[in-house]
Amino acid sequence: MNSHTRQLTKQLATSLCIALVLCLWVSVVRSQHDAVRRLTVTPERSFSLNPTLSGDGRHIAFESTHNLAGAGSGGGAAFHTLRADLTEDGAAFTYVAASRAPSPALSRDGSRLAFASRENLTSQNADGNSEIFLFDGGKLQQLTNTSPREVAQRIGDGNFQPSISNDGTLIAFASNRDLTGANLDANLEVFIYDSLASATTQITNSTNTVGSSEAKISGDGTRVAFIQDDQAADSEASTRRDLCLYERASNTTRLIADDVENLSLTYGRAISDDGQRIV
Repeated sequence: MNSHTRQLTKQLATSLCIALVLCLWVSVVRSQHDAVRRLTVTPERSFSLNPTLSGDGRHIAFESTHNLAGAGSGGGAAFHTLRADLTEDGAAFTYVAASRAPSPALSRDGSRLAFASRENLTSQNADGNSEIFLFDGGKLQQLTNTSPREVAQRIGDGNFQPSISNDGTLIAFASNRDLTGANLDANLEVFIYDSLASATTQITNSTNTVGSSEAKISGDGTRVAFIQDDQAADSEASTRRDLCLYERASNTTRLIADDVENLSLTYGRAISDDGQRIV
């Protein structure tokens, strides 16, 4: 073996060693990132549940019986709505509200969080029916302000299940309150709240039926998927319902699936960014 060949062999061996080290390092890093991480540590008999993950994967909103954000907020509330901002070592917790918030809606970057609550969080909900709230990272705002038909009906009357666009400016939700003057029969309809214009638009208009619910707005804000129940309003909700898709640009609604048994949409993000896929 001449000197030139020996030099090439030595270079090749060195390159292989470096490649092996890099592969091992990548494998270790990947295994660390792929490992399951525990974000919450709470006392015995406490629990955290109903999480929602932001589009960028860096923020999680959830509810907990323990105030993970620390002293100085929440008082003696039974439940707390929190946002976890993921770090290399775990998570930093931001306090949102002294309230339940099943699967709250998160903008893509996690900066905005929408949820429904019956609590009097901003001193505007003394009657305790369900209202829509928006947290922008520094301030909690009540977006709807409605009253039940009767005190005895406050649990069933109100505004429910908000979803939010990627940029956090559009919020879709269901309500059986007359928010725009077009829902006098008080059945469930779907509405969109535009936070830039501070305006609410009713996008469904059914008469004397159970109505429309489970509104899910696409990430780009162009479409809203929802479930429609054509059962008579004075009867029990049907187990067979329709899946519909509303197009904001044309202000039209099309039927996606008709008369589906036990139809429901998943909690959290249930529609793709472009509105072409629905779970």
